[in-house]
Amino acid sequence: MILMRLQYGYEYLGNTSRLVITPLTERCFRTLMGALKLHLGGAPEGPAGTGKTETCKDLAKAGLAQSGAWACFDEFNRIQLSVLSVVGQQIQTIQAAVARKAQRFIFEGVDLVLNPSCTIFITMNPGYAGRRELPDSLKVLFRSVAMMVPDYVMIAKIVLFSMGFIEADSLARKIIDTYRLCSEQLSTQHHYDYGMRAVKAVLQAASNLRLLMPDVPEAQVVLRAIRDVNLPKFVAQDVPLFEGIVQDLFPSEKDNTITIDPALMTAIQKTLEENNLQDVDWFREKMVQLYNMVLIRHGVIIVGEPLSGKTKAYQTLANTLQQKGRKRRLGMFKAMAKGVSSFLLMFFVVEAGLRIGLATALDKVGRERKVGEEHGVQYKIINPKALTLGQLYGAYDPFSHEWSDGVLAKTFREMAVSGSEERRWLVLDGPVDAVWVENLNTVLDDNKKLCLMSGEIIQMPGKMSVIFETCDLEEASPATVSRCGMIYMESKELGWRPLKKHYEIHKKRKEPVIEMFTKDIGTYFRLLPSKSTWSSKNRSETDDGPGDRVASSSTLELRDEQM
Repeated sequence: MILMRLQYGYEYLGNTSRLVITPLTERCFRTLMGALKLHLGGAPEGPAGTGKTETCKDLAKAGLAQSGAWACFDEFNRIQLSVLSVVGQQIQTIQAAVARKAQRFIFEGVDLVLNPSCTIFITMNPGYAGRRELPDSLKVLFRSVAMMVPDYVMIAKIVLFSMGFIEADSLARKIIDTYRLCSEQLSTQHHYDYGMRAVKAVLQAASNLRLLMPDVPEAQVVLRAIRDVNLPKFVAQDVPLFEGIVQDLFPSEKDNTITIDPALMTAIQKTLEENNLQDVDWFREKMVQLYNMVLIRHGVIIVGEPLSGKTKAYQTLANTLQQKGRKRRLGMFKAMAKGVSSFLLMFFVVEAGLRIGLATALDKVGRERKVGEEHGVQYKIINPKALTLGQLYGAYDPFSHEWSDGVLAKTFREMAVSGSEERRWLVLDGPVDAVWVENLNTVLDDNKKLCLMSGEIIQMPGKMSVIFETCDLEEASPATVSRCGMIYMESKELGWRPLKKHYEIHKKRKEPVIEMFTKDIGTYFRLLPSKSTWSSKNRSETDDGPGDRVASSSTLELRDEQM
């Protein structure tokens, strides 16, 4: 690496963030620079969340063939084998032209000017679903770099220092120890992830809390961040184990100085009442967790069995934020109207009075902005498994060669270019598998870009989120799971009682004469066992399942038909 020299254009890239330099990062830099000296490309290889793409990007900050750019093909081994052979031939043509120091070369029948600083890198996730082994003719064009385990403690420590934490050393070790113990002691679930992206989510949450409450002790802030990021995804049996782990690591800290926003909780309760929904403590807590997760991660997966409240959770939260947005706008209009009235009144009195009225109006508007910053929520729902990949993302017509937008691409673009200050949620309702969701990896990671086959790249704005609603993640790869925040809806926490109570209240309001029939319904529900007796291949007979809720819902519907 010392003997390697590259031309550097000194182009201004803005105030971009840089990576934490660890021994693994330096080793990757040395290998990549050695590959460039041999006129080869670099191929970092390892599990999701180990810094492969970000390391290549950071080395590029220190331009393809004509512009001198550095190209990084992320998850290169997802390409079809028939395409890999063609791409390998094209890469070999570029590398051969660079090696012989040609000024011009023929690429796919086109005469191009060659910039010798162009370089091609690829990253790969071995062993994941939908990945393939590269052919030998392509392997020889790149130098492999094994990136398996990053230095979590060093990265967390330096990031905490950059955020202003004084006790960054000890807090970083506690964060990493928490995840290490969770991976060893907690159950194995498809939606659990304890990698670098999970650590980064905790660091980001701690940074947000630190800015909001600078007077709270640092250990308390980190403890709350760990809880906010991890508690929503744990199943019920793992919550006591997790509480024991954090209690051992933070023995002197009690999570009681930072409370949930009472205004948000009150607004949720009011929305539940307006929509004739039952106010269940667990359900309200899940909506608060969903809101906090949306603030931290731009990709969120709501996972849970049918009838566990997944859809109602995000819909009720969206309605709550919409109500807060309306109240905020109404308050601003009233304040501005009051200020204008004061302005007109004082105009006919004295000039000093005019200034006082205008200042009062502006101050009122400023206070209203601080009460609630939410402007509302727009969300659109797509069922990705009801469409083909071409209908979902877009495709070229095989005869006219014209590009046709897919449903997801069109919706994503509309939300991205919207100038509204409201939050925008793209809800993908249906099974999550590697066939269609892997194309969203660049959206869910730090790039936040949707890359289409047409060559169009759509940047995801800050107030836009992608929410997945699914019953399980058995077919999802770790690359997808690590990129998203998790909200697990424990089905047994809701139970059948809210269904029964809602039915009774609804019938009493609309049909008071059938109150006698609700007593019969109550008798039936009292016969339901506390534990579901259904069984399947993957569950024991005493395990809780959706059977009670399905039976309850079906019984109520049949009762309505009989009425």
